[in-house]
Amino acid sequence: MRETHNLEFKENVSNKFLKIVTAFANYHGARIIFGVSDDGKIKGLANIAETALIIENKINNSIVPKVYYSIKLDEETKTIELTVYPRKQKTLFKIFENSIEITLPVISGIEELSDNQNIIYNALENKELPSSTLSKITGFGKNKVLELIETLIELGYVKKIGSGRGTKYTAR
Repeated sequence: MRETHNLEFKENVSNKFLKIVTAFANYHGARIIFGVSDDGKIKGLANIAETALIIENKINNSIVPKVYYSIKLDEETKTIELTVYPRKQKTLFKIFENSIEITLPVISGIEELSDNQNIIYNALENKELPSSTLSKITGFGKNKVLELIETLIELGYVKKIGSGRGTKYTAR
């Protein structure tokens, strides 16, 4: 396993990963796997449940406006996968030595989506995906994915393509 433009490894959690999270949110989104060294070797983390909570708190308490993300714990390898989703309305973050400058977009006439709706919408942007793939990408159960998709269709954010087993969805 190697680091790429959309995959970053962190052996442990420090505040430095927050810069990476903001960069991923500004652009294309990506994944950070904690418990893996830069050369791709799995090191594992001592207490992944506690570490996941630390990661969530650091993101939620340090980055404004909100960054959309999901966290998956791998009990077998003792690693944590953090997926950062790109925002449809881009917020520009500039990080300096002692401050973070944030430029917010002007949004007019767009309904605010819930965090979970945003995750589904961002996963569908420029793609046609079945609900089973969305479930794997987001970590949501199939029923939750279908419920979120149905709401997004009603709001006009998502389009349904096909029917039956071949049904796919895409962002409008």
